[in-house]
Amino acid sequence: MIGRISSTDSRDTVCGGKQTVTIEDRDKLRYVESTIKEVLRIAKPVVLAIYRTNPREIKVEKYTIPAESIILFDLNDPQIDPKLWDRPNEFDPDRWETPQKNVYIPFGIGPRRCVGAPTVELSLFFMITNILNKFELIPEDERNLPMERDWTGISLFPKPFKIFMKTVEY
Repeated sequence: MIGRISSTDSRDTVCGGKQTVTIEDRDKLRYVESTIKEVLRIAKPVVLAIYRTNPREIKVEKYTIPAESIILFDLNDPQIDPKLWDRPNEFDPDRWETPQKNVYIPFGIGPRRCVGAPTVELSLFFMITNILNKFELIPEDERNLPMERDWTGISLFPKPFKIFMKTVEY
């Protein structure tokens, strides 16, 4: 997958041999966009939304939630729920070729969705594409990249792994 994003053909065709990827290149790099979405789906940095409280007692199906309860919204489980995703634990950027409705929630949903989400997505796009435009990324062991994560507090952290960066010659 890393090779697919950073292949010489894509680099030369999309970026035209220029040193820096710009916003004008974004529409031509849809696979990078799909990869970013898939990373945020399967390995989101935050797994619990900021807590909320309810001013009055509410009923949700068979449960009664007392007034002034602390309510946490789980951002992790819906992103890997087999009822919502085909092969949910498999890393597959190709799943984003078809738009996914109402199930992509790494930044929360609704009016309390993270206001910084568009900035984060654009920043990730620029960082990833410009790194891949200048370097070939070579995992120490491509067959054994860690998919499991450490869960500490409200965040997920990747397990350590090594990757080598080889400068791309133009």
